[in-house]
Amino acid sequence: MTSTKVLAAMVCVAFLFGCGVIKNAILKSNKGAALLVGAGQAAASKAPIGIEEERAYGGAIAIKVVKKYGGLVEDEALTRYVGLVGNSVAAFSDRPDVRYHFGVLKSEGVNAVSAPGGYVFITVGALRRMKSEAELAGVLAHEVSHITARHAVEIIKNLKAKSALVGAAANTIDNPDFFKSIVNAFLDDFLSRGLPQDTEFEAD
Repeated sequence: MTSTKVLAAMVCVAFLFGCGVIKNAILKSNKGAALLVGAGQAAASKAPIGIEEERAYGGAIAIKVVKKYGGLVEDEALTRYVGLVGNSVAAFSDRPDVRYHFGVLKSEGVNAVSAPGGYVFITVGALRRMKSEAELAGVLAHEVSHITARHAVEIIKNLKAKSALVGAAANTIDNPDFFKSIVNAFLDDFLSRGLPQDTEFEAD
């Protein structure tokens, strides 16, 4: 198993075992998410991002998102319900082969967020304001659409290409510092301004 596959498996297993494992095993450190092994050439920064690389970036972004919003609620029944609704929607998406993971953020703010590779989160504040399961399905469908359309992946691809132009010798995708810099650059913009407006319209 390659390092990339190990990384993807680590992130996926953590989500499958529930909020406690995420909190105790993943959120304490993102070192594993910084070990992306790729082609080892700066030119690879311009290459299409495959599903394993997408999951690696998505896992690292998901970790940061969960931290920013105060962690995940430790309510297994609620998490299971949101996952059931979310996966029911995702099954009819343009990328039903992606393994989706749904979580409920502790924040009382009203928001929903997705990360590449199948990670979707909704705040407990948003859930409290919903009046029906249909509303929940609609919100989760919007986030799933961002993933299926690879909106964040395209932004990451552009960030990688720009970074490679700055210093091709150091900016390879098997460089943990490069990987972390791309994740941080994406989050600095995404968490403050959100995705571009045209992608929001497309997701709707």
